[in-house]
Amino acid sequence: MPADTTLTCRDCGQHFTFTSGEQDFYASRGYSEPSRCPDCRAARKAERDSGGYGSYGGGGGSHSYLLELRQRSAGPVSAQRR
Repeated sequence: MPADTTLTCRDCGQHFTFTSGEQDFYASRGYSEPSRCPDCRAARKAERDSGGYGSYGGGGGSHSYLLELRQRSAGPVSAQRR
């Protein structure tokens, strides 16, 4: 089992512990070691979930954007089909 490791967050510069259990979990999923501390990861996730980082209209991300594009491209033709 690997030993706990101290890493430095690339966003805030604080040191955080990457536990041996977390290392095992990350390795089992094929993930690389985290570059952000848990607080910065949580803040980044909250920003993503609230519509930040380029999501379109929030709450649906790229899926709602693609649906909107599909509806726009259908145009007046879809109204004639009804």
